[in-house]
Parts: sequence; structure tokens; C-alpha cells
Amino acid sequence: DVQALRGDLVLVRCPALDAVYIDDMHPDGMAYIIPRLNGLCVLGGVSVETPDTHHNAAVEGPLAPAQIAAILQRCTELHPAVATAEVVDSWSRFRPAREQGLRLEIDRTLSPPLPVPLLHNYGHGGSGIVLALPTAEDVVALMASVVPLNSNVNASASAAAQ
Repeated sequence: DVQALRGDLVLVRCPALDAVYIDDMHPDGMAYIIPRLNGLCVLGGVSVETPDTHHNAAVEGPLAPAQIAAILQRCTELHPAVATAEVVDSWSRFRPAREQGLRLEIDRTLSPPLPVPLLHNYGHGGSGIVLALPTAEDVVALMASVVPLNSNVNASASAAAQ
């Protein structure tokens, strides 16, 4: 039930932006601005379903100038500071998406059970950047609910890492 969803992003230097802006109803396509702490902002985007789930490396990579210009135009409509932002990078990548939405759960169906729980955390689709922090916090909470911090699982995992 996982499908490939292509997303196009532009990375710009724009320290004036310090809030998230999203317009998923723009007539020319989705637009969003997601600032990072270092003065860079991720601008998007495009969200295109692919006909199958096979990875197609031919369409991944840097964006064409027209694709960058289209994303910059839509994002400038969200915030005028984007108009003077310096483009640092651009890319197109596939992301796992699910019709049912994000899957974030502990899998308790494995037999025999694993020594540590299997946690599913996928299907963010084009919202991975926006959902990364909240789902990471949920992952920590879910794992803490089944693996106490002082358990032997943690001790043996730490020993194996050394």
C-alpha cells in the first residue's frame, strides 16, 4: 500500500523568514516555506503521484530553471522576502506515501517476537519535512512505552555499538 510520490524542493538563503507558510490550494500547485535555524529555508513544491512504485532515478536530481522559477513564484506570493532570496540548491526526490496516510505504530504481530520492538514510521509522503519532528517525538514516546530506559535491551544495544 506504499506508492512513490515525487516532490520538488528549492533551498534558499532567507534569514528574514522565521515561520512556516503553507498554501496547498494554490491554483498552480502546492506552495510552502519551511525555515531552518541556520537562515536557510526549504521551499516547495510539487507533489506528483507516479504510475507505479518503482524508483525512477532519471527524474531525480536538480530542478530545471523553469521548475525553480515556478516554486519561487508561488512562495513569493506566500511571503515577499522569497523574491530576493538566494537559491542554494534544488532537488527532486521520491517519497513513500500511503493512501491511508502515515503509519506510525509498534508491530506486535511478529512471530517469533524480536528482542526489540519493530516500529513502523513511514508514509509521510510530501509532508516529511513538516512531520519529521512531531513524528520523531512520537517514536520516542512509543518506544519508551515498550522498552524502559534501564532495560537490558538498551544495555546490550549500547554494548554492541561500542
